[in-house]
Amino acid sequence: MILPFPSVWHAPFIQAAADRCGLGWQVTADSDASVAARGLALVNNDACYDTLVAAAQAVTAAEAAGRRGADGPATVEVGLPLLCNRCRSQDKPYLVQEALCRAGFGRVRVLPLFQAMAEPGFVSVEAQRCLAAAIAVADSLLQVRLRVRPHLPASRLAYFDAVVESWRERALAEVASPQAPDASDFMRLLDAEAARLFGISRTPRPIVGVAGSASVLFNPMVNDGLAAILEAEGCEVRLPWLASILAFVLAAQGTECPFSEELDHLCLRASQGFAVIPGASCTANLREAGSRFAPAPLARGLGCAVAGWMQQLLWQGIDDIVYASHFGCLSGHVSGAGILGPLRRAYPQVNIAAVEYDPGTSSLNQVNRLKLMASIAWQKKEGVRQ
Repeated sequence: MILPFPSVWHAPFIQAAADRCGLGWQVTADSDASVAARGLALVNNDACYDTLVAAAQAVTAAEAAGRRGADGPATVEVGLPLLCNRCRSQDKPYLVQEALCRAGFGRVRVLPLFQAMAEPGFVSVEAQRCLAAAIAVADSLLQVRLRVRPHLPASRLAYFDAVVESWRERALAEVASPQAPDASDFMRLLDAEAARLFGISRTPRPIVGVAGSASVLFNPMVNDGLAAILEAEGCEVRLPWLASILAFVLAAQGTECPFSEELDHLCLRASQGFAVIPGASCTANLREAGSRFAPAPLARGLGCAVAGWMQQLLWQGIDDIVYASHFGCLSGHVSGAGILGPLRRAYPQVNIAAVEYDPGTSSLNQVNRLKLMASIAWQKKEGVRQ
């Protein structure tokens, strides 16, 4: 099974868990300009950006399977993670199937991955829990990197990057080991080691929260390196956990399976606080926090989850926020517009930059908007210090 996945960071961990459990998955997260261009050629250009990327990844992987001979495309399936709720992402399986047909792979079956996981016997309970643990482990590593790196002097960055890579290799080995990974224990030990090696003090710099859908938050090709740009402007970036987004989406879609239950359980465990790692948000907390600005029964896409994450950022005193969306994203175009107005009225001090990413346009405008919001965040920080 080919699994197009929107996060380059998380993909190796999902692959390691799938290999350990003998699932026969090929997790593909390759993303560059050629992927976007191919997606535009394969799918009508009013589809959401996430669908364009998934279609290109699926066709490229099917071609590679065909070149391998015996395990040709006739034996291949594509499992699509649908990462939004009640929006255009529901067209994603149909559009990816059409793209495969245009590329000559009409016999490749496309199915919604998480809905299929709820079917008995599709993926074992143990494998689902292992996959959830892999995502939480990857999240905790990413959170440490984002939390610590901006506060280190230039002389320590190479050392820190080497330590993160060693943690990553250790985590991948743990996920792939015969013994089921204990994500809670890994997160606790990682947090303690990060505190011991790098401390928990912060330099006086702005924290910029980033909200949006998973397909734009965790894919540097889609968001043009958003986190790196903000970090280069001297800001600490605060992303939500992918595990939180997945758990919320599956609950909103009515998908009940051990995978979703384990994700939410791990998010609840990670919400109870660490010394270094910023905590996760469980589904109940996101829904409760977001319902003030995007009532769950009315919100489309990730509207309620995005509103909940923004509210939680503001409760933490983080009032510099990037709302990142991509072309064709319903939660960006509809729910997002409905969230930002009430949010600004409730919190007049909030500095929100709404940035939309489109595969057919230059990234210069988005980069300039990020630099402007970072400049405002610094002015606010300097004003408080004075």
